[in-house]
Amino acid sequence: MKQVLIIADGKIAKIFIESLLEKYFSNNYYIIISNDIEITSLKFSSSFKVYNFDPLASSRLKPFIANSLYDVFVIMQDKDERDEVCSIIRKINKDIPIIISCESKSQVKQDLLDDPNLNTISTSFITARALIGKIPNIPSIARGFGLNKGEIMQINIPFGSAYSYISIGSIQQKGWRIVGIYRKNSFIITNKATIIQPNDSLLVIGDPMVLNNIYKKMIANTGNFPAPFGIDIYVYIDFKFYSQKEIDDIILDSLWIHKKIKNEKLIINILNPSNIKRLVDIKAIQQDGVIINIDYNQKNISQKIEEDSANKIGLIMVAPSVFKRNKNRRILYKANSPILKIGKNTRLSELETTLIFCSQNSKHVQNISYSLIDFASQLKLDIKLYEFQLDEDYNAKIATYYQNIGRLLNKRITIEHTSNKNPIFWLHRSDEKLIQFIPLEIDLLQRRIFWLLNKNADYLSLNIDKNPQILMPM
Repeated sequence: MKQVLIIADGKIAKIFIESLLEKYFSNNYYIIISNDIEITSLKFSSSFKVYNFDPLASSRLKPFIANSLYDVFVIMQDKDERDEVCSIIRKINKDIPIIISCESKSQVKQDLLDDPNLNTISTSFITARALIGKIPNIPSIARGFGLNKGEIMQINIPFGSAYSYISIGSIQQKGWRIVGIYRKNSFIITNKATIIQPNDSLLVIGDPMVLNNIYKKMIANTGNFPAPFGIDIYVYIDFKFYSQKEIDDIILDSLWIHKKIKNEKLIINILNPSNIKRLVDIKAIQQDGVIINIDYNQKNISQKIEEDSANKIGLIMVAPSVFKRNKNRRILYKANSPILKIGKNTRLSELETTLIFCSQNSKHVQNISYSLIDFASQLKLDIKLYEFQLDEDYNAKIATYYQNIGRLLNKRITIEHTSNKNPIFWLHRSDEKLIQFIPLEIDLLQRRIFWLLNKNADYLSLNIDKNPQILMPM
């Protein structure tokens, strides 16, 4: 047990000692020096030893300033008497840690403030900080332990946050970590598969400046995509397998979307370069925020994506031909990032509508709603929810859910229910310039022949390459 000396008088000192008596009486051995009758008359346990005398009497105080003391607390109402007591202690022992209570640092003598072994607790600052903590939309910051600088924070996830309904493993956590979730009066220890829900309170740790930025992103309704998955767009171009048109299209689309959404860098990865003239043209587009990486090591796309996915990619952009290979699909699935498959006929600059099918797995359609609406808001696109049911037994819950989210985020949602327009035939024939959002499910790993046998319209539509599609991880 550690020995702690407390020199005390006044209301703050009394509350402090009462708290020790109530909760922490057995943690240490406490020596109390006070001439305040309201303190000395308290009922002390055996771990407290109380002395009633004026601490300004240096001859009486000196025997208590022993090397065995762990800390000295000086909590006194009169600032001049407090400073004098601290000066007496310093004459006796130059190294012992002293903690003092003050209204503000300006009321403490400068030579004491210069003392490296003296810490001040400002009551005015604590009061103001406690009041700030009661204001709505302010993060709760852990105080009193650690560095006490805001490296531990509790963040409430509102409806409309881009961090709703996504797994913790899919979130880029560079310089910070989600370590737990408070949900419905219980605490959940998280893992990569844990899904964040609206109204959760996340317990996060990390660099205080990083946490402040994360807090702003978490409470924002829209304007974050591709966060929280990452902050950069990664484009993959393989000269060996991409046609000249695919190379031109993906560069055009990537440069356009880089200007439109809230990412930081556009990183264009060139694999197996063979056309020197085309390579020179591509290198010429490099500028601030646009990076051209040329890989001469004969890596294929799956190897490069697997290597880059450790960085938590915000958005992966590939050509439709990449999806023909099962190995590529497996690596894309494991990357746990949104995947933008560019369209053969529709450029991103031509888009008018964001489309989602109301598939059999309604939970997954819900889970990608915030990212879809965020994306559509940034690109100023309409949103269409398309549901096909032969028996006209439509999922009213999903339609209502999307309409409510749309109202919350000030985005109009068009719901199209049909019993005679098969979505696959409709996609083939439609002239709408649209981008389709698809939940990224394990079915993606199946061989393409089995997609044709899948009743899920999302995976049937993966064989339709004329419009761009975004696959969203769960």
